[in-house]
Amino acid sequence: MEISGHNYSKQIRNYIKEGGFILAGSILSAVSVCVTPPEVVPGNIIGAAMVCHRLFGTPIGLMTVLVNIPIMFFCMTFMGKKSLCYTIAAICGISFFTDLLQPVFPEMPLEKTFLFTIISSVLVGIAVGLLLRVGATTGGTTSIASILHYKKPWIPVGTALFLMDITIITVGIFALGKWEGILYSAIFTAVCSKVIDLIVEYKPVETKQERKE
Repeated sequence: MEISGHNYSKQIRNYIKEGGFILAGSILSAVSVCVTPPEVVPGNIIGAAMVCHRLFGTPIGLMTVLVNIPIMFFCMTFMGKKSLCYTIAAICGISFFTDLLQPVFPEMPLEKTFLFTIISSVLVGIAVGLLLRVGATTGGTTSIASILHYKKPWIPVGTALFLMDITIITVGIFALGKWEGILYSAIFTAVCSKVIDLIVEYKPVETKQERKE
């Protein structure tokens, strides 16, 4: 079946728009990692990579990619080709920008831990929400939560993500021995989950041109 010039042009615009969402989500997620206070374990694979970085000095971006490889093999069974490609692109983008930007950001001051916890959680919530809107994820628990939501639509993505991330946070806090970070990490995850649900469930008003198309 031939694709008309109008439909082809619309398809190209959609790909550009979705690519922009992936780029924006990758950068926002990377910035979130860079401004996360040392007492906070964000959850997801990125949170686990951050714990490894604090314990052993391993690059956060590189560890994120390595840990996500087996998860992506598992997700291949459930994810479509487009979603899988977008997710891999997002993981690579997040990893690249994280290792690129991290040396630029100084360690967050202890007296502003709460402020930067909120800022970081909102940034990553927006990032994950943008990625989910185009069918991508950040890998790790986000991919699993997305698949769970697809199989059980009545389970919000943010809620499923919250439950899984709490497990990673608990293990991370125990490994780091920073018990004062439990409350901040819980706040981070709760705010992040809420922002994700708001972004994913947001329905923009269609313009007249979009309705015609």
